[in-house]
Amino acid sequence: MTNQITQHDFITSVYFLDFDETEKHNELKRFCQTIELARDGEHSNNLTSYGYIKDRDKVKKLTTDTLSIISPFILDICRRYKYDGYITQALWIQKYLKGNSIPLHTHGHTNDVWSFVYILECTEGSSETIFYPLGHPQINTQQPLRLSPKNGRCILFPSFLSHEVPPNDDEVRSVISGNLMMYKNDDADDYPAYVMDIKCHNQ
Repeated sequence: MTNQITQHDFITSVYFLDFDETEKHNELKRFCQTIELARDGEHSNNLTSYGYIKDRDKVKKLTTDTLSIISPFILDICRRYKYDGYITQALWIQKYLKGNSIPLHTHGHTNDVWSFVYILECTEGSSETIFYPLGHPQINTQQPLRLSPKNGRCILFPSFLSHEVPPNDDEVRSVISGNLMMYKNDDADDYPAYVMDIKCHNQ
């Protein structure tokens, strides 16, 4: 018998959904404006809450209020990949001033970790987010995906996907970013939740 050829394709996807600017969105935006941000020494002069919010109640409110908007979208993608839910690992605010950017980077290196960007506020001068195909920058076989910001837009992507934000051209661009561990019921307890022990399940 002739041996069979086995094929394996390296395929990844980026998902986005535009939420309406509801009162929930506006309340979240107002709440984020009450949180003091600090200069992000790693990424130019961006302002961030990453590692700087010491008030546990504020962390909890930021997390739960954000997930109250975007969780149905995330759980829908979980179902497509046969995950039973997700665990919040990290969640932070990022504000861009004029000229700010974020260089090419990833958020992780495993299949089960996904990341999101939720656009709180932007203008026509706000920078897009650019995603690059697998293998970048060593291999360039496809055009990058350029996603313009839009108020209420949520972008969900595997954390290992390389992406960047080019220099910003306003003083407004504000986002909430986060990392999520997708899980199946038989391994949910193996993954600790880093932010307020929040786990979201498909029903």
